[in-house]
Amino acid sequence: MDHPNAGTLELIGCPVRLSETPWRLRHAPPTVGQHTTEILSEVLDADRLAALRAEGAIA
Repeated sequence: MDHPNAGTLELIGCPVRLSETPWRLRHAPPTVGQHTTEILSEVLDADRLAALRAEGAIA
């Protein structure tokens, strides 16, 4: 799997094998913090997210 930051990665496969729905790898693993804003915005407002960024708690 090609990763945008780490280059080529060797990853493990899915241990569950289903004959009707074969497993396939579609996306590289996320980078650290890649989804932080998206996830935290579900529970925090924009002002709180900005404050956390200013404090250095999140990037």
